[in-house]
Amino acid sequence: MSVHERRSDSEITERRLLQSTVEVARHVFSSAAASVFLVDQDTGDLIFEAVSGEGEQHLVGTRFAAGTGIAGWVAASGQPMIADEVAAVPQFAQDAAESTGYVPRSIMAAPVIREESCIGVLEVLDRSATWRGTSPTWTSSRCSPPRPRTAWSSCCGCGRPRRRSRPRRAATTSMCCFSGSPTGCRAAAGPPTRPP
Repeated sequence: MSVHERRSDSEITERRLLQSTVEVARHVFSSAAASVFLVDQDTGDLIFEAVSGEGEQHLVGTRFAAGTGIAGWVAASGQPMIADEVAAVPQFAQDAAESTGYVPRSIMAAPVIREESCIGVLEVLDRSATWRGTSPTWTSSRCSPPRPRTAWSSCCGCGRPRRRSRPRRAATTSMCCFSGSPTGCRAAAGPPTRPP
């Protein structure tokens, strides 16, 4: 098998994985659509790589300039965001949404992180009302500056804050803010950071 054939196989596998991810996200949240943008390493543009639901027939491959909309903000900041009313969030780009053919009322967006860098964004559009108002165990930001909903304490030595999740009727558990691991951080030590 040639190097080109192996690269093609891994690209096909990656696309299938991304497509499965958005299909599961859409199903779990009973949403109108879910998508994954990947960041173009050369230009910083956001590229639709996988879409399920509204726009799935024509959006894959569509590009947006770096920093565009909520996805652009999430990619630049590395912070997740929940916007229950996108019209009230300054990061929302109405013109970009209109260009896709679907303008959502709500968006949940989370960074896709690899080796301490944001390489993309997972978005869920117009999730079911069942999911609104519930507090997920991961940190969410409503708009800039990011305001975590969870309690913070010092982390496991990496210099980053530790997040605490508070599941209903269960003891408080702590997870590393970087790796999500309850047993410790795999990140290299960096300068301490504090949430605003």
